[in-house]
Amino acid sequence: MCIRDRVNASLGRANLALGRLGQAEPFLRRATEAPDATPAMWNNLGVLLLETDRLPEARQVFRRGFALSNGQNVTIQQNLTKTLAKMDAAGYNDP
Repeated sequence: MCIRDRVNASLGRANLALGRLGQAEPFLRRATEAPDATPAMWNNLGVLLLETDRLPEARQVFRRGFALSNGQNVTIQQNLTKTLAKMDAAGYNDP
């Protein structure tokens, strides 16, 4: 992973932790555009999307991160479960 991708991931993670969701999003999106984006990067973007109630996109992002971890990342699995439960409560219909 190149230094630019690491910087984007770090800035996105830091802004997310500080609750600066609008500032975190462009950094996290750029970090996940990298061909070697890690499951943690996808998880961070998913958390941002979950926090901003963009549930269908959050579900996609968490699924991608979980797949990249070969189904081994418990944190992503928990976040995906939380997203699906929130979608059910909100009445989203799966096509």
